[in-house]
Amino acid sequence: MIRPLILLTSLLLGVTNAAIQCKDNNGNNVDWFVFYKLPHLWDHPTNFPISNGTGFMYFDVNNKNWKLMPQGMDVQNNAIYYTLQQYYTSNKTKTFQYLYNDEWPDSTTWSNSSGHAKGVTVFDQYTGFWMLHSIPKFPSINQFNFPSNAHWYGQMGICVSLNYASLSDVANQLFYYNTFTYVFNLPQTFAADFPVLSQLQNGLYNKNPPLTSIRVIKSLGGQNFKHFAKTGEWGKDLYNDLVGPELKSSIKVETWNHQSGDELNLPSMCDPNHQQSTMSAKYIRLPFGVNYTSYEDHSKFVVAYSENPSKPSFPYVCIGDINRQTHQLHRGGGTMCIYDQDTYQQYANVIAEVVPCSRATVEKVALIFLIIAIFNYFV
Repeated sequence: MIRPLILLTSLLLGVTNAAIQCKDNNGNNVDWFVFYKLPHLWDHPTNFPISNGTGFMYFDVNNKNWKLMPQGMDVQNNAIYYTLQQYYTSNKTKTFQYLYNDEWPDSTTWSNSSGHAKGVTVFDQYTGFWMLHSIPKFPSINQFNFPSNAHWYGQMGICVSLNYASLSDVANQLFYYNTFTYVFNLPQTFAADFPVLSQLQNGLYNKNPPLTSIRVIKSLGGQNFKHFAKTGEWGKDLYNDLVGPELKSSIKVETWNHQSGDELNLPSMCDPNHQQSTMSAKYIRLPFGVNYTSYEDHSKFVVAYSENPSKPSFPYVCIGDINRQTHQLHRGGGTMCIYDQDTYQQYANVIAEVVPCSRATVEKVALIFLIIAIFNYFV
């Protein structure tokens, strides 16, 4: 049970004077922000950050319009840097720190069986933040450093500022992930208030039904986010089987579009009733004359859309960490969704073209599943 005094103080503290939370590009407190790291694009020679793969776009709750940042993500004066500095400079005896990534920073250690998840959550006893992203080997343990292998492809992330009580929601959702954790600092006070944190620290995760979880998480500023989490044991597609049905909408999904061996891209799924199709992105078109194929993008985001021209789209955008690929049906992960018209307008036309539905592709994936099931039955 959370101590009442701490909970009351965290609620009364408000956004302005809160301690640990998301920061904007000037290092000021911000309720939430989104960033889109662009791929390494050779056709932008006059923009060095874009041409070397560190350029990024940004917007936050205070200005919901994409801004192309003049510097790259490797420069230490942006929202991501200022937010993470709170982790690097915080007092470990009084701060909860949890960093996870299926490719650990500053090493060759990685996992293909844990949750396909990347993120950072840091809290003091009043406030904190949760940053979900898709950048491999990020962030580093001891100081801010942008990894060299993250230059090539597009990446995305979202940071949400939260009050202390919301750590309960964060912990619950991450309990479904089976994260590949490389920093876990748990002061006793936090362990007492949120017992599930001790389970996470011991590498435990949910293996019993229900194998998915959907929670509404409220930011410090009062914005509702809907977070989706699944375990690998669930064995289904996060987007087509959970996000789309919950949002009651057709969705366009951008995820990693590379495949090899038995790790095939999941096909676009067309709903014959035109209500809940799940379409994989093929081509990305951004402001500032930045365009590229999904093959160059490692981001994971969802944009809702309506297949009925006379019916308006639900203004949902989701940002997360897992791909639409066969192997990742059996890995944990999740996505954070926001219902906001202004944010939606920034994403509505980003996915300019989708992969059409193909019966042959669907049947090929189904055959692979059948072969795997038969193999598992006899071994």
